[in-house]
Amino acid sequence: MTTFRRARQLAEGLPRIVEQASASAHDVAVVVVDNDNEPSARAFVTELSTDVHYIHEPRPGVSAARNAALDAASEARALIYVDDDTVPGPGWLDAMIDAWARDRPAAVSGSTVFTFDSDADARYARGWGEFEPSRRPTGASCDSAASRNLLLDVGFLRAHDLRFDEHLGLIGGEDTLLTRQVTAAGGSILWCDEACVTEAVPASRVTRPWLLRRAFRSGGSWAYAVIRTAKSGPRRTRAQLLRRAVPIMVVRSTAAALAVAMQRRVAARRAWRDVVSQAGVLAICLGARGMREYGRGR
Repeated sequence: MTTFRRARQLAEGLPRIVEQASASAHDVAVVVVDNDNEPSARAFVTELSTDVHYIHEPRPGVSAARNAALDAASEARALIYVDDDTVPGPGWLDAMIDAWARDRPAAVSGSTVFTFDSDADARYARGWGEFEPSRRPTGASCDSAASRNLLLDVGFLRAHDLRFDEHLGLIGGEDTLLTRQVTAAGGSILWCDEACVTEAVPASRVTRPWLLRRAFRSGGSWAYAVIRTAKSGPRRTRAQLLRRAVPIMVVRSTAAALAVAMQRRVAARRAWRDVVSQAGVLAICLGARGMREYGRGR
């Protein structure tokens, strides 16, 4: 578990992980990587359980924290990442490990259910097409995966010299890039729907500005990962993405305008989200470095 100044969320999810690790038939170690400037989570973690290993990684950015966990797992066969604002459901840990042990893929992605402060927040966020529950049939293949609930085969990563890109540490999308690199290297990512975590979405993330910023960043992160992993080379891939993005922006802008005229709010929001997402794609293709989403004040 990587964490950054989220004591309340850490106190909710970490004890559940410790409980499941203690009850598991598998040999499991629980590691918390604190990405704060100062070791602010040390006291809570050490008081919670002597079985939790605490690591302080002050270099800013979630990629540095995730790589610190990877370095700490030098003797492990598999490493499971969860975010500090997620709470694992019953049987989560063993379901994740069993799915990996059964098929030995390069990665296993679990499911996520999002909760909100109110039903109104849930309707508004999902009206933008954001924070939909991530569910698929168990065993389904994935092209990429989020690191909020992700198992990685440590041997596969080392064999292909794969790590989280620290350029993306404060931007986001480091998990998209790494998991696309996994599949580009011939590894498989399998879905395990029984390995479910819950993530609480704060009201601060259920606003038009935040959702549009997320759309822009997500579009850019996806484009960056596609460019980095494309077999056709970065220059040709950028040109292909540009030729794809511009018509989508035109079509979806028109759809947004029509939806506004017809007072179809949900349709308008989803159309604008698509426009802004493609704007993020354009920005990366034209040489932008990406928008910082995970600064030190997040």
